[in-house]
Amino acid sequence: MQKNLFVIALCLLGLTACQNEAADTKSTDTSGMEKTASGYAYELHRDEEGDPPATGFMTVFDLKQRFDDTLVYSSTERGRKERIVMPTQASMRGKPSPVIEMLQMLSAGDSASLYIPFDSLGPNREPWQEQRDYLIYEISVSHITDLKEAENTAATATADLLAGYKAGTLENLQTTDNGLKYVIVEEGNGPKAEKGKVVSVDYYGVTVADGNAFDNSYKRGEAHRFPLGMGRVIKGWDQGIEGMAQGTKAALFIPADLGYGASGSPPKIPADAELMFYIDVKEVE
Repeated sequence: MQKNLFVIALCLLGLTACQNEAADTKSTDTSGMEKTASGYAYELHRDEEGDPPATGFMTVFDLKQRFDDTLVYSSTERGRKERIVMPTQASMRGKPSPVIEMLQMLSAGDSASLYIPFDSLGPNREPWQEQRDYLIYEISVSHITDLKEAENTAATATADLLAGYKAGTLENLQTTDNGLKYVIVEEGNGPKAEKGKVVSVDYYGVTVADGNAFDNSYKRGEAHRFPLGMGRVIKGWDQGIEGMAQGTKAALFIPADLGYGASGSPPKIPADAELMFYIDVKEVE
């Protein structure tokens, strides 16, 4: 049974898990371990130099969950890292969950094991779990991102490119047969984005006429992931991103008929609006 535990850090209580074959004896001993502020035992396996995440920063990490020696979840097997934006104290409505509390202590490159006592997991438990002492979270932090800084950097790059475009001074601007314009800011060297491949793209979008921002992925901390050329995005994206290599940064200037057309996308995108996207092709799967 596969469990999607993307929001595990925010819903520790009431967790259920699937059963794997394992020993029936309780064996975990947390005596002598360090404790979090709320009293949960943890072991620090790797301690790199660096600052832990502040409020609003996003932590990206690999995660395994196990009941003692029984593995019940692995983000590595799932194929995607977990990511959590550090919440404010008010949004947590009191003390943080144990996983958030642990992540608040870890910097990029750190790894640790966090031990959650079985009897704190609430009533939704399976009989086989009663043979275990702890639900153990094995956490390895990949990187930490200041989302506001990333958003501001993208906004600045977008504004500079748009100013050059409107002034007619943007170098190396290319135009396709259907009116799509683009400029490569930084060439990537990864696999090429081709029709049918799944791509992940960070973006910052503005209307060309007034430079008003209508959406961006940086504030969320997760690139937009979609199959290229399948009509899941506007035509300007499907056509403009095709052929770009992973790691490429570019600006797309998309005419209305390749964007949201005569209808626009109220309230932020008016009818017949030319759009500009600053994009970063993060991954081509």
